Amino acid sequence: RASILMVFNAFPSISIIDLHRIIQVPLDELKRQLKPLVSKKYKVLNKTPPAQYDVNHLLSVNLSYNPARRKIRIPLVAAKTSDPERRQNILAVREDRKHAIEACIVRVMKSRHTLEHVRLISEVSAQLMLHFKPDPRDIKKRIEDLIGRNIWNARDEIKLLTIILRVDLLHQ
Repeated sequence: RASILMVFNAFPSISIIDLHRIIQVPLDELKRQLKPLVSKKYKVLNKTPPAQYDVNHLLSVNLSYNPARRKIRIPLVAAKTSDPERRQNILAVREDRKHAIEACIVRVMKSRHTLEHVRLISEVSAQLMLHFKPDPRDIKKRIEDLIGRNIWNARDEIKLLTIILRVDLLHQ
């Protein structure tokens, strides 16, 4: 936004398309940056005509703008994400969390060697709570996956699953 405002040091008014050519920012991003500057709340810039956004509309500095404070913060309009992007982001977050859960399980088991299933889940949840709220079902899936990969031995004792670290497999 600073580069947009700097252009007005050289030009008293400029069209959106000319601004686009000068600062060489994509039109969608330029529109996103301009919206808060011409909004009714801040009105740092005047846009004629005030309705809609067209590349031929003129922008000028609002000389009557007088903020209450010397320093102001003008928030940026949030970018819209499409459904495929959103799904891709969700999948990437799940994958990252899966690795974080596994790493936490391994850390806990390296320090304890033997631990009841319920205590393992609660301890992993407590450690991961600093970063995100883990779902116990995801932790159980990661434990089952680690057992399936023969990193852990599992045995049933008095209806409680006890997980035993196989140190020999971790040091290969």
